[in-house]
Amino acid sequence: MVYRDVAKKLDLGTVVSLGRPQLKNITERFQVYALLLEPSKGLRQALRRQRLKLSRRVGTTLHSRLVLVFVSVLLLGGIFALLHPSLSPFRIPQLSIRNQEALPFPDKPSIVILPFTNMSEDPKQEYFSDGITEDITTGLAKISSLFVIARNSAFTYKGKAVKVQDVSKEMGVQYVLEGSVRRTDEQIRVTAQLIDGLTGSHLWAERFDRPLKEIFAVQDEIVQKIVTTLKLQLTLMEQGFLVRKRTENLEAYDFYLRGVESFFRGWSETKKEATMQARQLFERATELDPTYAEAYAYLGATYWHEWFFRWNFVPQVLDRAVELEQKALTLDEFLPGPHVVLGFIYLWKKQHDQALAEARRALALDPNNAETLTNLNQTTGDLYTIVTSCAASARRSSVGLSVRSLVNQALRGLQSPLLAEPGA
Repeated sequence: MVYRDVAKKLDLGTVVSLGRPQLKNITERFQVYALLLEPSKGLRQALRRQRLKLSRRVGTTLHSRLVLVFVSVLLLGGIFALLHPSLSPFRIPQLSIRNQEALPFPDKPSIVILPFTNMSEDPKQEYFSDGITEDITTGLAKISSLFVIARNSAFTYKGKAVKVQDVSKEMGVQYVLEGSVRRTDEQIRVTAQLIDGLTGSHLWAERFDRPLKEIFAVQDEIVQKIVTTLKLQLTLMEQGFLVRKRTENLEAYDFYLRGVESFFRGWSETKKEATMQARQLFERATELDPTYAEAYAYLGATYWHEWFFRWNFVPQVLDRAVELEQKALTLDEFLPGPHVVLGFIYLWKKQHDQALAEARRALALDPNNAETLTNLNQTTGDLYTIVTSCAASARRSSVGLSVRSLVNQALRGLQSPLLAEPGA
């Protein structure tokens, strides 16, 4: 009554209902409101307000879980609808991301690496230029002082004539790296240019004409040039990443790149045949170089996908995935990928502590990994963390997520032990 009377006379601003909580030493329950001095600004504050509402109004009963799930569905659906209205079942008339105002830049230097163009005479060499793009993206993503758009989002521009300023606006990043790759028998030519998306000006450009055996050195030089140009501060561990040894067997690397192309095709199109083809290519790469950690990591991921898509939904498949990911880590403990896969596997096994540990380790090794952010939210059980980490994942990897997957992630997160009944 008091609230309604006052609200008619004064502009109270943002008021949050806290329901009728049990007050100490007072039997009767009264309606309680919280007055926020300022309206919520942006997604983060809005979610904090939702968190305040839910934390006071509901407990950990079955009813409260249903409320949390319902709110999660609405919030996650809203996030996806805003990012991808054409793919979302939530219909927003005449809404298109290309017509939206530019996404705000992160609070640190930000970049998207566009797919390098295949300039070779053989169009079948497309996998090679895609692989170069993937490797450069992976190298940059490990730098915590840089915000990097995920591969799947960047590859939506593959084969399209786009303006750098438009890409910058749509992805919400200031810098754009683009380039091309030409491969002959034993030679490569790689061009790369770093562009300021705000002005369209070239900050750095270079052409590398090298023997094919120096392909890793070229990738490392490109990453180092970007670090220097953007004046990024690297930790000692990150400095080690930039000089990390990979395979010295170029034939193994070629099979590996072919496998990566098939792997992502199998994942994005849910094709078992492509995934099995990728597995054979990764197996060949490990035969040629038994110490090739990245090949073992991807090989293990093919078994995870086989189980995840229920093509062969038996425990032995999951066990094989774990075995291969652990072997990859034995060969290179600084690979983030195996920790991502192991985190998801432990999550599905309801081993939440192990899943959380793997997710945190993966995020420490690769701060820009969207899948790790997804996994991290599933293990916390806290509505605010679930939704904000899903949003952060969508921010980096917007096109790789669907409404269904986001909602399923929230549901699994809400089943975490952190939401268990008291005394359970």
